[in-house]
Amino acid sequence: MTALGTVAFCVLIWIWRRPGQLTHPYVWDEESTILRHYLDGGFIGALRPVQGYLILPPAALMAVAAKISIVHLPSLTYVFALLVFVATILMIAVPESRWGSSRTRAAMGAAAALVPTSPEVFGVLLYSFWWSTLWPLIILGWKRSLWPLRAPLLAIAALSSPAGGSVFVVYALSYLRGRRIRDAIGAAILLAGFVVESVLTLSSSRADAISENATPWRVIEQIARTGGFFETRWLVAGNPDLGFAAFAGLVFLLFLLSAGIYLALRWGRDDVALMALGALVFTVITAFPDPLGSDPVSAGPRYYFLPFVAFGWVLILIAKDAPLRGLAVAAAILLGLSSLNLATTFSRPKAMTVAHLSWKSELERCGRSTAGIVPVPIYFDGSDNFWSIDFTPARCRQLLGEH
Repeated sequence: MTALGTVAFCVLIWIWRRPGQLTHPYVWDEESTILRHYLDGGFIGALRPVQGYLILPPAALMAVAAKISIVHLPSLTYVFALLVFVATILMIAVPESRWGSSRTRAAMGAAAALVPTSPEVFGVLLYSFWWSTLWPLIILGWKRSLWPLRAPLLAIAALSSPAGGSVFVVYALSYLRGRRIRDAIGAAILLAGFVVESVLTLSSSRADAISENATPWRVIEQIARTGGFFETRWLVAGNPDLGFAAFAGLVFLLFLLSAGIYLALRWGRDDVALMALGALVFTVITAFPDPLGSDPVSAGPRYYFLPFVAFGWVLILIAKDAPLRGLAVAAAILLGLSSLNLATTFSRPKAMTVAHLSWKSELERCGRSTAGIVPVPIYFDGSDNFWSIDFTPARCRQLLGEH
């Protein structure tokens, strides 16, 4: 499949998994916080931390969209979210990569589009930083340095979330194995971003909630559950056996790491080991925000997005040409089992697709109000349960371009 074909296929899946974002775009969750930051402080103000850390791509693009048109903000943010996704697939499909041939990279792009979690991070600009957090793992595979792209993209990823910068561990190992200076520089860029994100997070109110909930045992169990849910969440759609999920996850993670170490030491193939380490890093860091309280179907599925994508990529790398046929077959079977989760995760639950507000209509309603302050509704989860952003009627008329 050509790079253009890969992008077209992935975009089709991206739209299909969350069509409501195309037909009824709206403002979501902390996008309203970024909007408030922009209205109060301009473009630089929009880059302020949200929920304890920087989320550079959605913050910057939200400011650009607001600058273009507040009235058409939902449609513009949808377009920008799509552009971040397309950029991610292009990074996978176009440059020559140690991850494999064009066919392998096309499979990796498809695996990202078909990640077996609820498509919470699809179609919403706020969640575009989850896609940019994948960039360091993708770029690590590039065979050419491509510094005009490599350096800024790594910097953006490192300032997208703490998880983006955490991949410095993988770059450091890659440097130790291959002594390529570009890996050392990449590790330094990511580490700098990771330090910035960590300082911001640990100095925010979010730190107290994390320290209270993220006890060592809860985090360890969440790590195991993440691996188990990737393979077994489809078994019981509504009431999974959490003990079995943790056991299966432990076995699954050991399989990935063992296969990576074996292929590196016995056959000189570092690709699986590096990708497996990246998957483990993502699994660990996403276990901290809500250990034992999330689920890939309905409760915080975004926390499974990064490890689930990376798990799929590891299995593709093992299956493509593993020296031992049995190892390749095992990886193919595990990848097939994980895809069974799509029966319950391909689309969002119906209860989270019922809200069909019009942003322009809500601003107009606010502008006509006689109240001093009007709460303009903001989507929380796609149901009729809304957040709000408060405006005066005069401010709403100003945003609408009225005088």
